[in-house]
Amino acid sequence: MRKILITNFHPRGGGGHVTYIQSLLALQDGGDVRIAVATPESSRLYRYLKESGYPDLYACNFPGKLQKELPSIIRSIRRFRAIVADFKPDLVHVNGGPDLFIALWSHPLGKYRIVRTHHAINSLSKDLYHRYAYSRRVSHNVYVSSSSMEISHAGGLIPKSSISIANGVDLDRFRPDFPRDEDLAARLSLPKNTFVFGSCAGVDPYKRVDIIIEAAVRLKSQRPFLILTIGDEKDGLQLEEQARASGVLQFKHCGFHKDVRGFISLLDVGFVLSDSIETISFAAREMFAMGKPLISSSYSGLKENVVDGHNGIIVRPGNVDDVASAMTRFLEMSSEERARLSANARSYSEKNFGVKQQLQRHLVVYQR
Repeated sequence: MRKILITNFHPRGGGGHVTYIQSLLALQDGGDVRIAVATPESSRLYRYLKESGYPDLYACNFPGKLQKELPSIIRSIRRFRAIVADFKPDLVHVNGGPDLFIALWSHPLGKYRIVRTHHAINSLSKDLYHRYAYSRRVSHNVYVSSSSMEISHAGGLIPKSSISIANGVDLDRFRPDFPRDEDLAARLSLPKNTFVFGSCAGVDPYKRVDIIIEAAVRLKSQRPFLILTIGDEKDGLQLEEQARASGVLQFKHCGFHKDVRGFISLLDVGFVLSDSIETISFAAREMFAMGKPLISSSYSGLKENVVDGHNGIIVRPGNVDDVASAMTRFLEMSSEERARLSANARSYSEKNFGVKQQLQRHLVVYQR
C-alpha cells in the first residue's frame, strides 16, 4: 500500500485547496492508497477533517517568510520530521510554496518523493533554491488548468514533468434536480418571480464582485433581479456598502455556507468575474453541474469552463459593459433559451468536469 502525505499551508480558509484535498481522499476507496493530511490546526480543512473523525490527520504550520518567521520555520521543520517519522510516507504531495519549503528542508537529502500542485498563477523564479527544488526534489508538477500552466511557464523556470489535470466535481452530489432550498429563500426574504444572479465563488477582491455591482447600475431592464454572494463576512459587508452607495439595492451578501448546494439552488445564473490569481474555480464547476449557466470572465482557466453562448457568456476581465450586456441578455432571454443553456451546463460538466477523471489521473501520477 502506498502511503501519501498531503499538505495544506493555509492557516485559516483555503478556498479551493480544501475542496481539492477533500476530493483526493476518495482515492483510498480502492484500498491501495493510504492518505494522511498535515495542515494548520487553525485551518478550515483541519476543522472539517477533525469533525469527521479522519484518522490520519496531523496539525502542522507552514510558515514561509524566512526573514520574519525563522523561529516558526524551525519549529515547523521539527514538527514535520516527527510527522514523517510517524506516518512514513512514500510520497509527499504539497499544495503551495510554504509547505514545499518545509517538506524540502525537513529532509534535504531526500527520503520521499514530492508532487507539487500549482493552484495559483505564479512564474517560478530561476534562483538557486527553485532550480534545486524543481530539478532534484519535485518529481511531478500538477497544474489545475492548461491556461494556468501556460501562463506560469511563460516567464520563469519551467519545472520538469508538468501536467495539467482539470479539477472535477462530484456530479452525483451537485445535480440539477437538487431541490430548491425554500427555507433559505425564506430566510433571505427572496421575492418570488425575481431573477437571481449569484456566485458561490467567494468575495475576495480579485473575484471582482464589484464589477457586477457597477454593471447593475447600468441595467435598463424592467425585470426584477437580485445579486447574491456568499463568502467572507467582512468583504461581503464592504460590498454591500458599495452597492448601497451606488444605489444598487438588489445586492445581498449571504454569509458563509459550508454546503453551497442550497444556495446554488436559488440561482438562475451564476457568475465568476476574477481578473487575477484564479486558475479554474471549483465554484464555477459546481454551479455548472447544478445546471446554472454562467457569466464568466476569460481570465486564465476560467475560459476553459465556458463555451460562449452554449453554456454561458464570456466577458472580458474587469469590463463593466460586458457584464452589463450579459446580465441584460439573460434578463431578456426566453425561458426556453435559458433552459437550453442550463441543460448544456450540466452536459458539459458530465463530459469535462467529473471528479472520477480527476482522481484517476492523480492516481497515475502517484503510481509513476
